[in-house]
Amino acid sequence: MKLQSRVSDIVRELGLDSRATAPLLLEAIRYYQRTDGGLESNAPVGFLLASERAAIFNEAGKFQVSLYKVLLFAHVAEGIKGGKVNLIHSHKYRSLDDYLISQDEWKRKREELLQEASLGNFADCASTLGNLSQKLDCQHRRANRRLQEGVNSLLKMRDDGSFHVATPRQEESEGFPFPVLSCTKIRFTPGSSAHRAEGREVPR
Repeated sequence: MKLQSRVSDIVRELGLDSRATAPLLLEAIRYYQRTDGGLESNAPVGFLLASERAAIFNEAGKFQVSLYKVLLFAHVAEGIKGGKVNLIHSHKYRSLDDYLISQDEWKRKREELLQEASLGNFADCASTLGNLSQKLDCQHRRANRRLQEGVNSLLKMRDDGSFHVATPRQEESEGFPFPVLSCTKIRFTPGSSAHRAEGREVPR
């Protein structure tokens, strides 16, 4: 009961992002906050599983408040971990959209943002996809030719027509394993605010 009391205080104070929280669970949390945890038998049950809805009423048909709270808290915890419950006053458990550049800023500063990220060469989507399609086609042709010539030792064909690709073990290398992207400005954009760090190196 002591743990339940502590969790109850937390749930009362949760600042929920109503735009990015599962509606049925949002309804239940709002009800809990509105009643300050003083639940009645009319508490929302839409977020519960069928077996859970049946369990919160005992054989006499009495609403089991403590069990309802346990189930609600469990669903809230699972929802936060799974992204079904998003919080306003949090960095880790906010809606994904809040971490991205807003649509308005993207429309206004598209070219500038692409240049900051050294992605100016990819600004033309149709051209980029066309180039990638050509490279992919060439790679497919090369792989098929090597298979027909019997020089692809990593591809094994099975009797049923399926295949298996053997992945050779990579030798461990010292140092940072990724190329780095030099950016004059690095953007951190939780919501519409943008915090910038000058002259940093980040992995690409």
